[in-house]
Amino acid sequence: RRDRGLALVLTTHDRGVVSRGADGGAFMMAGRAVETRAAATLADAAHPYTRALLAARPRRRPLRGPRPRLAEITGRVPLPGEVISGCAFADRCAAMTALCRRQAPETQRLGDAGVACHHPFAPRREVALP
Repeated sequence: RRDRGLALVLTTHDRGVVSRGADGGAFMMAGRAVETRAAATLADAAHPYTRALLAARPRRRPLRGPRPRLAEITGRVPLPGEVISGCAFADRCAAMTALCRRQAPETQRLGDAGVACHHPFAPRREVALP
């Protein structure tokens, strides 16, 4: 890839694959990149959806006891082809405001990242686990 000056696009849910084998990553929601950043800074996510995805990744099973439950992203995922006037994550986001429902956010630069969010770094919705 480097010798020939080519780009390689990987589609994965495995952050480890991205951090080991890519220069950067894009987190997608409803067909749109909501956050792009260098692989070395993936853990510094700013978009509430990206942060929720990273929190929902499986953890190692402890030596004793039950496997920890995965964190969930509550709410309804937009349907393919569904027309969304605002942010596609609005109904599932703890930081949602009227602006989020009304207007899709523009991508803004935050350091090395591009983030499409009206409220970057907003806390993610906490999920009560049984």
